[in-house]
Amino acid sequence: MRFYSKITRKPNSVIKQIKEGDKILSQKRLCVFVDGVCDTDDPKVIEELKKHPDKFSDKPFPKKLDWKATEEGQQLMEKGKELGIDMELGNNYKNIRKEYLEKLIREKGETVKPKAKLVKYQEVVSKAKELGIDTYHRKKDELLKEIREKEVIKS
Repeated sequence: MRFYSKITRKPNSVIKQIKEGDKILSQKRLCVFVDGVCDTDDPKVIEELKKHPDKFSDKPFPKKLDWKATEEGQQLMEKGKELGIDMELGNNYKNIRKEYLEKLIREKGETVKPKAKLVKYQEVVSKAKELGIDTYHRKKDELLKEIREKEVIKS
């Protein structure tokens, strides 16, 4: 019978131990999984492996889907490129965790705010004159503040 293990990157041994308190009296290797596969016909070994269905199965375990291959992952990577995070990481996302990328996007998104539209002084003066505001020896900020007040009152 063929069994599959979740551990596939290295050889995985199943060892049965007999303990008395902290002391190990004896241990015996039941089987070895090579590349996540073990073929055995021994009923004792099969019984032991069936006791742990979360670790060993008679069907191959489904392979985990990499988060970068999902639609959400693609959107996160695009957002990171827009914010310039990919350049900070050496222009790739090969070894980055999803949670870390989300954290970087949140932090970068807070610091990058849309720039306010720059208004020229002449435009502010012309708007102020339309509203009947005195513009002689007045700063741009003062004029903008008074324009906003007048527009709120009109509305």
